[in-house]
Amino acid sequence: MSCFYKMDCEVPLMPTKPEIRIVLLGRYGKGKSSSAKTIQGQPEVIGPTETCQEKTVVIDGQKVVVVDTPGLFRCVPDPEKEKEKERVVTEMKKSIKHGGLHVFLIVISSCDTFTKEEEDTVEIICRTFGKTTLTFSMVLFTYRNEVRGKIEDRLNVKVWRNLIIQCRWNYHSFENEVQDPKQVTDLLQKINSMIEANRGRCYTHEMLQDAEKALEIKDNEKKEQEEKEEKEEKENLKENETDSRRNFIRTTAFLGAGGGCLMGYLFGGGTVTSSTLAAAGGLVGVLLAGGSARLMTVKNLCKCKT
Repeated sequence: MSCFYKMDCEVPLMPTKPEIRIVLLGRYGKGKSSSAKTIQGQPEVIGPTETCQEKTVVIDGQKVVVVDTPGLFRCVPDPEKEKEKERVVTEMKKSIKHGGLHVFLIVISSCDTFTKEEEDTVEIICRTFGKTTLTFSMVLFTYRNEVRGKIEDRLNVKVWRNLIIQCRWNYHSFENEVQDPKQVTDLLQKINSMIEANRGRCYTHEMLQDAEKALEIKDNEKKEQEEKEEKEEKENLKENETDSRRNFIRTTAFLGAGGGCLMGYLFGGGTVTSSTLAAAGGLVGVLLAGGSARLMTVKNLCKCKT
């Protein structure tokens, strides 16, 4: 006898409850696709989910559209990581149809601590779908049976609790290796309550477009700020080089003038009254200083050309 619970094979003409649309998001290898199959009442999938996978089932008279997406932070060579992330984000966006969705299930393994990758996953999801994302989100903890104690104990960790609070305390847990119909019906009850709290509103394709525009503006502002800072840095560097050159010229001039006066004094027979010769020597020192300054300018030009 099959261990999977029975679902209606055909969508009834008059569903007793309104249709709900669920999208699963999360890191690679944390039970996302397994959870999608658990909701659908099907055997666990083998191998990674490369593209959006959509399936419609009917559970307790309610039509449920389940959309699985590729996982973030899949292990790929470093040069391909950014490209892989962009590919996954593109696939995630495809999950939003023009009819919208009712809940994002942010899938997190119960066995994990809140790592930097977990934090980045939530950030990428919020950046992709906008500031209202968590209003339509529920955290789904997977592999509950592999954790000692209650799943509520995880909420004692500040970062977990803060995420749950932002999701308005909407969370659920699965034992992924056990096909228990009750854990699915309990999930649907929570989702229906969440939809009711949101007054039937759903995340729409227009919200996704607004999020894309906001992200584009933010990225452009960041780029302009970086360019401005780079320009200011170059100007400051140029100004510092100019000040250094002026100080060098001034110092060299004083040293040259002093040396020239000394030479003039000595060539004048060591007499203090030989002011003409001393002044001439000073003039020679100034000319030497000017030559040194020009030599420095030539060196700087050579550096620029190289």
